[in-house]
Amino acid sequence: MILLLYRLLTGLLAVIGAPLLIWRGWKHPAEMAERFGRIAPPPAGGVWFHAASLGEVEALRSLLAAAGAARPTPVLVTVTSTSARRRAAERLGPAIEVRFAPLDLDLCVRTFLRRAQPRALVILETELWPVTLDLCRRAGLPRTLVSGRLSDRNWRRLGLWRSALRACLDPALPVSAQSPRDAARFRALGFHTVVMDGNVKYRLDPETSSELRGARGGRPLIVVGSLRRGEEAVLSALAGIAGRPPFPRVVLAPRHLHEGDLWVARATAAGFRPERRSDAAAYAGWETRSEFEPESQVSAPDLLVLDLHGELRAWYSRADIAIVGGTFVPIGGHSLFEPAALGVPVLFGPYEGNVRDVADCLLARGGGVRLASAEAIPEAITPWLSDPLARETAGAAARAAADDLGGAAERAWRRLAESGWALGPKGRAE
Repeated sequence: MILLLYRLLTGLLAVIGAPLLIWRGWKHPAEMAERFGRIAPPPAGGVWFHAASLGEVEALRSLLAAAGAARPTPVLVTVTSTSARRRAAERLGPAIEVRFAPLDLDLCVRTFLRRAQPRALVILETELWPVTLDLCRRAGLPRTLVSGRLSDRNWRRLGLWRSALRACLDPALPVSAQSPRDAARFRALGFHTVVMDGNVKYRLDPETSSELRGARGGRPLIVVGSLRRGEEAVLSALAGIAGRPPFPRVVLAPRHLHEGDLWVARATAAGFRPERRSDAAAYAGWETRSEFEPESQVSAPDLLVLDLHGELRAWYSRADIAIVGGTFVPIGGHSLFEPAALGVPVLFGPYEGNVRDVADCLLARGGGVRLASAEAIPEAITPWLSDPLARETAGAAARAAADDLGGAAERAWRRLAESGWALGPKGRAE
């Protein structure tokens, strides 16, 4: 009954929103054709992986890498965000078919299934669409949720809707959850088969990490990753630190690259002399000054705004200390694992609900420090800046924390081959 009500409600919303859908179809015809399910047919019989945004695409990348020679073919990936649609093929490789996911409406999903003809569905993280799951169940399509996550924020948002959602969803959907807390929440939503395998994004690359670690040297480098609006106090806290011995260099990576101008202005206001990574001449000057000029001889400390896609990991690999954004405002935090896996000690704020498993592990190992606010950065970071041995010890502890969390992708892939899961005997993808 609740699922029928959901269908009626979403159908009504589609009618009300028809002018907007028509306008967007006129502006972006290829995108909207895919969202209505009218995809260019991929090779039939592929395993369908749904990865909503770039974060889930990275999780899928780890999962497929863990599969190795057992990786199924063909593979069809659907995404929800436009940025993921643009970059998924680049991140996953040219052999992967990528499409927008269909809207969660009967006609759209039925059209998609008819054209795609998948043999199994693997969902990454949190994408629980009632109509999609119901039609896949009716079609006898094996299906699984991998690296399942229900963050504190999403769980609170569900609130009174949990009972209605429970009535809409497919209780037979097997769930491989990221943490015991996530597993408990999926059970509370009524799923019968829930296990805890970990976060598949936490996949280690020891050879690359070891190789990149040797690139560090010279003046300490602080990399601020995924900074969000509202976290400008981080810049103010670092400005004073960068202007005194040992004169650390600072690289700022905004979470949203289109905000480059904003962060250049905020860095200037905080007392920095910022340059943009996308400006080749300015970047060359920053590198020269950073390596050869004593910082005490310039009027303001240098800062590099990282406004190019795909470079944050490389800068983390050069970093001596990482500060991770999204944790000083109530967003829930961005990846703490990425710098930790590269042996970089990590500072983060109090809002780390999305990455609490990594935060707790870093704190237990001594590879990270949780701060009450950005204003606490100078006091916390000074011991690491003044004592290279303490910094190296904390970096080794951060790497040990990453080691503790690694292996989830391999566990999840083995799980998929078990009976009752998407690629197991009931829905084998060989």
